[in-house]
Amino acid sequence: MSEPQRHFVPPHDWWLVSSTDVPAGSAWLGPREREVERGLTIARRRRDWRAGRWAAKSLGPTNGQPSEWEIIASEDGSPQVWFRGHKVGSPLSISHRGEFAAAALSADDREIGIDLELCEPHTMRFVRDFFAPPEVDRAERLGSSLRDRYASLVWSAKEAVLKCLRQGLNRDTRSVLIDVDPAAPRAREGGWSPFVAMDRQTGSTYDGWWTSRGHLLVTLASTQRR
Repeated sequence: MSEPQRHFVPPHDWWLVSSTDVPAGSAWLGPREREVERGLTIARRRRDWRAGRWAAKSLGPTNGQPSEWEIIASEDGSPQVWFRGHKVGSPLSISHRGEFAAAALSADDREIGIDLELCEPHTMRFVRDFFAPPEVDRAERLGSSLRDRYASLVWSAKEAVLKCLRQGLNRDTRSVLIDVDPAAPRAREGGWSPFVAMDRQTGSTYDGWWTSRGHLLVTLASTQRR
């Protein structure tokens, strides 16, 4: 795999919210969004969906009311920005985990993916089932506490890259190879640190960054500039 890129701050805009940040009611949702919300009968799923939409709208549209900006799922499931009934904007990605939701908007029309994960224990069986051989080898060499962070981080980075591919977990997670340092002090202190990602099927590489907010891990990936 290639050397990590040397810029430590992602160029893409992103926003993190808690479910408690989301306004009550549905006045801030557009007509099609309210229709989707009515179909979400499971409370947790509705909470996550609302938080994701609020995170996306909090990225800061410069005109119009929040209800005029709608985040509608495209045919492949990825979110698409609409304004007053017209499709607009750069690629967008949304993620949920626990009480948190995050959204990222591409700064330069590159495909983008964001993912949230909690740093939590993972068994080596999980690692062997879902990680590529080099990732398994590295996990086996780490101590238990750092191994849990590494496994959570690699899993999150894989999901972020698979969102760039617009395939999500429909694709084998072992087909994406992640090279990341779980001990990077910059990211563990709330800054950003780069990671390297490669599609093992095509050889394509992706720009990647990660940061942490306590036990919450945030990964962001995008296709590379042409």
